[in-house]
Amino acid sequence: MCAGRPVGRRKESRRSEEIMYSLMDVEELANYLRLKRQTIYNWLHESKISGIKVGGVWRFDKKEIDKWLKANHRGAKTR
Repeated sequence: MCAGRPVGRRKESRRSEEIMYSLMDVEELANYLRLKRQTIYNWLHESKISGIKVGGVWRFDKKEIDKWLKANHRGAKTR
């Protein structure tokens, strides 16, 4: 325990770091999904995906994108 430093502070810092590492910008998301950046902007405009603007830059939580992908997954039809 460090003198003068709250005990829970280290845990908060680690959580903030995890969140920052899981945030992607438009370029990173486009690469992740193998799409063009314009498609990401179109989907934002159409409210197909959600993000947050931080300092004028769109950011996307990778965990939320992965959940969105699973929720929109369509299985193959059986004959």
